[in-house]
Amino acid sequence: MRDQLQKGGGSVRQGRHPLRHVAVAVLIAVSGAFAESTEEWRNTLIPEGREGVPITLAEEGRTEYRIVIPQAATTTEQKAADDLALWLNEMTGASFPVVSDNKPPQPKEISVGRTDRIPESLQAGDLGAHGISIAQDGKRLLIQGGDGRGIINAVYALLEE
Repeated sequence: MRDQLQKGGGSVRQGRHPLRHVAVAVLIAVSGAFAESTEEWRNTLIPEGREGVPITLAEEGRTEYRIVIPQAATTTEQKAADDLALWLNEMTGASFPVVSDNKPPQPKEISVGRTDRIPESLQAGDLGAHGISIAQDGKRLLIQGGDGRGIINAVYALLEE
């Protein structure tokens, strides 16, 4: 199960991977020290909202998913998609191709930015400069962010949680 990555609502779970364990150990040490200094500390990246249905993004180094960006993607949307592809590959061993939304839709996609894959009911609206939205539409993940670094923040929030 080393290469299994699942997304379920507010959390991303993954099988054993050395990089992940090192990162977790560092976060525990840092947050533990910080928690001693203030009683009000909390993880602000924990998503709010309704929990989604778990989906498997990759298994045994393979994926059926691709990352979709807008046809006229901004440099920030392109970077967010490239970072997501890189880190999902590092965690799972699977290659997640990045394609434009002018390609025909597929049931298993990760939409990054304001693509044409986002149903009107799930469009995030104004997220300001740094706001984020991570939603699920069937087997699709819909990652949206504000006009500044919001989309990059959204990708890293997904990877973190």
